[in-house]
Amino acid sequence: MACREFEMGRESEQSRTDYFIRTLTVENENETRSFTQFHYMNWPDHDVPSSFDSILDMIALMRKYQENDDVPICVHCRSVRCVLCGGADTNPPMHIL
Repeated sequence: MACREFEMGRESEQSRTDYFIRTLTVENENETRSFTQFHYMNWPDHDVPSSFDSILDMIALMRKYQENDDVPICVHCRSVRCVLCGGADTNPPMHIL
């Protein structure tokens, strides 16, 4: 997939109970970077999940993929009420739902 001067590809995908883990690559000019995407699939519209076990599992696994606390974590949500951030500027890293 191309977006202006960026090329993006999917290297791998793991399916979990409520989310996917994908390894993606982005290429710009002669530089290629890989990153891991955690894609939660079962958040109900206009509601909250009946159990948070899989969300907590995903966050714990996400922290294992993070090399150190200086590596930023960016979370996108379609609702403006949900924000999860973390990285070097946040001590301790925030997890706000």
